[in-house]
Amino acid sequence: MRYVIRKNRIRGFWYVKRIYSNSVVSECLPDQFGNLEDALSFVNKLQEKDSDLSKLIRQAEENGLIIYAPYHGIYFTPAELRIQNEEGKFLWGPSNFKLVNK
Repeated sequence: MRYVIRKNRIRGFWYVKRIYSNSVVSECLPDQFGNLEDALSFVNKLQEKDSDLSKLIRQAEENGLIIYAPYHGIYFTPAELRIQNEEGKFLWGPSNFKLVNK
């Protein structure tokens, strides 16, 4: 997954577009920014969250654990969650998941 920052030439605001790994699907995030620095800061925060979730998935793989989303009652294998994330689904922060034994 990657992020692209673009400027709306007519209205003058900056926006962020998320492009998923399959490069066919993308989405414009609803946030709008008055300057490029704010947009860059926003993207940095998104990338940190993505990185933290990747760490959680890696930790589950290394320890043979399952990933549980208690609020929704959904269980994922690390591979399943990684695939879902690549398709733009379940892109939640790691605090929304718990690692549990199989």
